[in-house]
Amino acid sequence: MGSYGMIGQRDAHVYYVFQSEKRPMPKLRVLLDENLSRDLGKAFARKIPVYTVDDLALSGASDQRIIEQAVYKKCLIVTNDRKFMSTYRSLDWRRGKDWRYFYGLIFLTESTTTAQLRQLKLAIPRIEPERDNLITVTASGIVTVENLEGKMV
Repeated sequence: MGSYGMIGQRDAHVYYVFQSEKRPMPKLRVLLDENLSRDLGKAFARKIPVYTVDDLALSGASDQRIIEQAVYKKCLIVTNDRKFMSTYRSLDWRRGKDWRYFYGLIFLTESTTTAQLRQLKLAIPRIEPERDNLITVTASGIVTVENLEGKMV
């Protein structure tokens, strides 16, 4: 059994959606930023689709464009680019405008693929596909999770 719940209001219209008691968990998909090796995809289970920026024909695209495509493809993003992380965190339309849902971002602080694989293995257990979390892994292996309060429709 479920119920109807308001999801937003725009232009004097109120929008409702049927909410089941058990919301299905979004299927995890991953997008590796263009500065990362495709080999990082090996850290994820085989059943999890892992895309690269090249796979989506986004090489050289702006950070905002890459983020928009990740949202469209329903992907969690993995990056080691601090500027990309800042752009992800500060997008105007992330705060409920257009009712877009962000799937989270993993920020790796290391620069070598071997070290990034180690960091990614520490971050993966902390992924919550139903939340827009920023997961940061330090060089010493400390994992922090910050909920950025993305909206899921």
